[in-house]
Amino acid sequence: MAEAFVLAAFAALLGAVLLLSRRRQGRVLARRAALLDPCRRLFADTRLRCDAFGFPRMAGTRDGLSYDIQIVPDALAVRKLPALWLLVSLPQSMPVAFTLHLMLRPTGAEGFTRFRSLPNQHDLPAGFPADAALRSDDPVALALAPLLQPLVTLWGDTLKEIILSPKGLRLTLLLEEADRKTYLILRETDLGQTPVNPAALSRALDALAGLRAALHAPAPERQVA
Repeated sequence: MAEAFVLAAFAALLGAVLLLSRRRQGRVLARRAALLDPCRRLFADTRLRCDAFGFPRMAGTRDGLSYDIQIVPDALAVRKLPALWLLVSLPQSMPVAFTLHLMLRPTGAEGFTRFRSLPNQHDLPAGFPADAALRSDDPVALALAPLLQPLVTLWGDTLKEIILSPKGLRLTLLLEEADRKTYLILRETDLGQTPVNPAALSRALDALAGLRAALHAPAPERQVA
């Protein structure tokens, strides 16, 4: 009898733990899924879906341009702190025949990008941070590097990369980092605590629209506001 009682108590305890774990996981997924909800008002229409980890991806139209907004977790072991990246893309044909890619503070472990696959490494023009790297698939792409420099100044340490390609434009921004103490001591992280700031996303959308306009302008007039 005593043994049966112990087994029953253990089963009940295990069931309670599993139930609490499922409820917590449900709350985490629900919170992650809502990270882009405050930003819906920036667009005339939106379409949203979530990945297997609950992080959302949203497509929307703003001022006649279609954007793609993606939240990507980066928890590779080589990173000191896991992070969330906000990828803001304008997937539209651009009047260029090459890809120009600026990466800030490259580590070689950026799983969200194909930066290292580009064959040409360029010296940084004046005005770019010393810890940046610039690559392309055609040396002539370097002529458009000055269009990227104002965006680096605008975003500072939050900016991770700028991509300019025939298929579109992208800004990658740091959205959130894991709590240092919790991660370094317990190796635990719960990314996705804070919804995306609509004002910050609006600035990114406007920056991509400005870069697109600069690319379409006659060469002597090219500049990014």
